[in-house]
Amino acid sequence: MYLKNTKNFLLYILICILPVSCTTVLEGVYTWDTFIQERSSDGDTFFAEAKAPNGIISYGSSNDSQGAANNMASRHCSENSGKICKITRTITLSKKKDIESLVCTEKYSRDLKNDKLGPLITQWCNKLASISTEKDKKIAECSLNHISRSKNTTNAVSGSKLCEAKFN
Repeated sequence: MYLKNTKNFLLYILICILPVSCTTVLEGVYTWDTFIQERSSDGDTFFAEAKAPNGIISYGSSNDSQGAANNMASRHCSENSGKICKITRTITLSKKKDIESLVCTEKYSRDLKNDKLGPLITQWCNKLASISTEKDKKIAECSLNHISRSKNTTNAVSGSKLCEAKFN
């Protein structure tokens, strides 16, 4: 019986601590925007704001899940106010790679003459955002330049293949 209770207790502790392990709450005076700015620079992408009936506001962030950010904000708020707090705002930011890909897609498709080339640009921009070697980045940028200036799919694909041949 003692062993079963010990297992249950350890499981309970693990379940309670796990959501908090990837979650951050900072002490100090923050606004919603300054909190997001500071925590997103450290890699957090999930954010929550909790407010107590007496007006106390706390923020929570996580790189793991929205639920973890919500739990942290409401727990911190309740500890500071002594009241039950309500989540009033949440936001999930895109990963840096996703933002870079969207910026790239917008840049290279801005003056496109042929809508059918959009998926090729998106594909190469996704590659460019996730590539780490300098050679592969040059191939992707060269390909994107060819695609964005092409008038049809054949020219775009040929331009990409020429870029691969040039840098390989």
